[in-house]
Amino acid sequence: PVSLFPILMDQPGTTPLMEDAAIGRRTAVALAAIFCLLIAVPSAHQFVTEMRQEGRWKVLELFRHRPSQEALKRFEKGLARDSALSERMRRIYQSMLTRVFRRGSGNAFVGRDGTLFYPPDVELAARSGPAGARRGAALEKSIGEGTDPFAAILDFHRQLQSKGIRLVFVVLPVKPLIYPERVWPGYPPSAGPPRSRELQAMVEKLKGVGVDALDVSGDLWNAKPRGEMFLRLDTHWTPLALDVVADRLAGHIGPVGPRTAFEVLRTPVTIRGDLFHMLDVFPWAGDFPPQSVEVARVRAPKVGDEAPVLLMGDSFAGIYSRAGGESGEGAGLGEQLMIRLGVPVQVISVDGGSATEVREELAQNPGMLRDKKVVVWACLTRYFSKDHARWSIVELR
Repeated sequence: PVSLFPILMDQPGTTPLMEDAAIGRRTAVALAAIFCLLIAVPSAHQFVTEMRQEGRWKVLELFRHRPSQEALKRFEKGLARDSALSERMRRIYQSMLTRVFRRGSGNAFVGRDGTLFYPPDVELAARSGPAGARRGAALEKSIGEGTDPFAAILDFHRQLQSKGIRLVFVVLPVKPLIYPERVWPGYPPSAGPPRSRELQAMVEKLKGVGVDALDVSGDLWNAKPRGEMFLRLDTHWTPLALDVVADRLAGHIGPVGPRTAFEVLRTPVTIRGDLFHMLDVFPWAGDFPPQSVEVARVRAPKVGDEAPVLLMGDSFAGIYSRAGGESGEGAGLGEQLMIRLGVPVQVISVDGGSATEVREELAQNPGMLRDKKVVVWACLTRYFSKDHARWSIVELR
């Protein structure tokens, strides 16, 4: 054998430091046993888990296809991703980080008072307003490669205008823009919500060409003394924030048609939160109790294409209104607008798709526009950041 320490050698092929080294039989047996356990225990655990849950052992799928380097790589990645034992160990590790150091994960940032934030939203806030200036971060252009929000919004406005329909384009802030002080303790309250200069300029440009556009960040910021605007362990807003935005929109839209009084039922709901699930920790990791809020449910017949108002958005438009969800149903932004406007409001909500996907769904269902007078298009500030959305031109029928 070739020595790694030629300077210490006094004879070719020998090393003084190692010439008398030896491993005892017991040590060798112990090391071999530990090595076998490290191989056998995860495999046995995964076998038992898969047989209990699915009744089959996934490793056998490797032999159903012709062996190739690509197939082996996919299988290896699948083992690492689907291993129940490694998943549990990752969860224990993350729970310890959160408990001891208040550290979040790549999917959830732990702010002050245990408030959770979505990391891309924190980055967005860091690039805007005093937070960005204090950190020396340059503001990035909000338009991603090959996309143009201004052109897509203006085109949609003109298509609706040709049909005699009014578009109200609404910019909704994400959580760190309303609670930057829970991310950066030194944030000055007098500075107001962090704002992207590019986004502000685009909203003003839209207004300049006749688009009815507004940003409700200031409304939510000013309403903070009234109570929580966002759920503590979730990316979404509280029913109180819904009230604030619905009040602003109803006053901005004005009368739409003959008013109808809808029956409203106040109902408590308990929400664990999407960010808590994304953090993926055990209950002992910290003080993360479910949050109880009261929603205003509207009792009304199912709204169809005959509604004079259409609300388009993502999960912010859908929360509190979907059957089967933990946030309840019949109490979303569409229902709050119904209460204030006194007319039925139809809703299109596509999770993660308020930029283009909602317009594509509308284009596939042209009957929705048959009796519409107003279309409210609510879009999160997140979708104006690079790589978070596509802004395609969509032709309506």
